[in-house]
This record gives sequence, C-alpha cells and structure tokens, in this order.
Amino acid sequence: RYWRDIPARGQVAVFQHSYYHWLLRDRFDSCLKTKKWQAGIESFRQFEQVLAKKPDDKGCKVLIAGCRLQMGQLDEVERVVKEVLTDDADAPLANYYLGVTHFQRGDIVLALKHLLQADEANPGWVELQCQIGMVYLRRGYWRKAEQAFKKALEIDPDSAEGHDGLGVAYRAQQ
Repeated sequence: RYWRDIPARGQVAVFQHSYYHWLLRDRFDSCLKTKKWQAGIESFRQFEQVLAKKPDDKGCKVLIAGCRLQMGQLDEVERVVKEVLTDDADAPLANYYLGVTHFQRGDIVLALKHLLQADEANPGWVELQCQIGMVYLRRGYWRKAEQAFKKALEIDPDSAEGHDGLGVAYRAQQ
C-alpha cells in the first residue's frame, strides 16, 4: 500500500508517513467515529492517486504542505502554498494551510484573512470553522468565535473541537 514505485538501485526515495500516522493514531488512540475514519481513508486514497499520477501537481503540493504543517515546517508550508495561491488565489486548502501557518506564528490578522478566504470557497468544512473560531478567540471576538463554533457544529454535531471551542467562547463571554 505504501510503496508504488521502489527506487532504482543506488537511488533514494523518502517515505512521508505522517499523513498515515495521523489517521492511524486518531483511529486507535482517540476512537475516531467510523464516518470520520472512512473520510480520512478516502483523503489518503486521493492523495496517493494524485501523487502517483502527477507529483508536481499543485493539488499534490498542497497536500504535502499539509503533512509539513503537521511536522511544524512552517517556512516550507508558506513557500509552497504561496506558490499555489499565485495561480489560484481562492484555493481553499492552500488558504487554510497558510491561515494555520500564520496563526501558529502569532500573526492573527493574516491568519484570519486566509481562513476567511478559504471559508468563502468552502464553507462546509468543520476544521476550517473551528480554526476561524480559534482565531476569533485569540483576538477577543467572543461572539464571532461562538458563531464559528456553532457553524462547525451545524456541519458536524459530533465535532469535539466544535463543542470545546463553543464552551471556551461561552466562558469568555461571562
């Protein structure tokens, strides 16, 4: 499953396991619900298909940037997604990753800009709504954070991150 093309003798290939590790860790350690686990499996299948067909494809580059984001390689994430965004400024996943990168660096204004741009292109994404809520919490915009977490819970009523964030937003308003 993991290797489609074994490198030729004397050549090296790098296997990026973090994308798979995320799914397996969450499935077994966190008891992910079957629906979410199956969605994760499907995203890996799509990733593998794009990678096998077109390793230089922009979609593939963005997916790899997501792996790099999980590994904390923020400079590389920013470089890759900015390259993608020069051709497609509305690419939701690229904007999401750039927003998260800015958030992790503490640049809340730029984080919000890119996350809201991703939201315009793909408003039905739970993780995006939760990240927007986190940015609003950091800025002290409690009501906007509440709205973002409520939107996440409308999309997925079982979202633990949505429930946690909503609780934080409620406590902050008291």
